[in-house]
Amino acid sequence: MTKDDFATLTIGNKNYTITLDKNINIMSGMQYEISVVYNNNAVIVEFTGDINPWGEEDERFDDVVPDDIKEKLSEWIPIHTGVNPPIVEGAYYIEPFVTVHCEDEGNGGYEPGDLISPLTIKFSNQNTYNNTVDYNEESENDMQGEGKGAFISGSGNDFTAFFNVEGSSSGIYTKTALVISGTKSSTGIKDLYYAFIMVKKGNDPDNELMKEGVFRVFKDKDGLSVNTTWTMSKSVNIKMDGENYFSVFKSVN
Repeated sequence: MTKDDFATLTIGNKNYTITLDKNINIMSGMQYEISVVYNNNAVIVEFTGDINPWGEEDERFDDVVPDDIKEKLSEWIPIHTGVNPPIVEGAYYIEPFVTVHCEDEGNGGYEPGDLISPLTIKFSNQNTYNNTVDYNEESENDMQGEGKGAFISGSGNDFTAFFNVEGSSSGIYTKTALVISGTKSSTGIKDLYYAFIMVKKGNDPDNELMKEGVFRVFKDKDGLSVNTTWTMSKSVNIKMDGENYFSVFKSVN
């Protein structure tokens, strides 16, 4: 290689020297994504730009979801990695919202297939440089929460967002670690999964809410959480149609 060569691509026993048609400014401590494509004896280099500081991605991820819980969660919810997530800003309505798995099933948790109160979520202030996004949620069963500056990963249309959320359910303070995964589309979010760990809760003498330290996983049953309008503190009556709707935090004991 000469000083003007960028890299060498080896395919089989043949080497291809890669040069760039423009300079790249690579700063210390930054992560970059460069795609190399081989096509008809030609090598094409696509430079997508700087992404996130090295180390910050893992630090933020582990701060929200500890490794041991992350490993257990991955059995029930897809975790989309990558540094080029889609733009997810907007509000989305999750209904029918159904239970996938409760770590505390049989001990206060729901059974797979149990319906949960529909949920409206909102992503805002997405920062494509730091891969952060703000979050709000409101249930039609007296649950509210807000997450700030959360980390979002993914590539293409697939994403996973990680939040520390503070809010309330039935007037009881809650602090949760929240994970939301899905595929962004023009009509909403496809195949949305929603998982959380109850990190801390306020005074709950009657054990209305789930216990601290366990996780639950839910999803949009029909596969599409549609675009909607965010109207915080709205009052909505739900037609039950013979079904029971639970709050995601509540205990069924």
